Amino acid sequence: MIDFPHVVDSKKNEISHRLFETKRSLLIAENEAIAEFAHEMHEILGYTMILFILLHAAGAIKHRIKDKGGERDILARML
Repeated sequence: MIDFPHVVDSKKNEISHRLFETKRSLLIAENEAIAEFAHEMHEILGYTMILFILLHAAGAIKHRIKDKGGERDILARML
């Protein structure tokens, strides 16, 4: 996996990681406030994604168990 989040990490002026044998520099200047904001958003959005994945799995299980049979059996229609 390519490590692109460091492009937003404004605490460093140069990144030690190499991408296709070229050094990458930041798109924005060093700024502690932006770095903290980016870190918080990354954490919040990660937990939000986990929540949506769990809700999606719960919905799939509900449709498989409760709505089993007939036209409402969505899993059977997908397969």
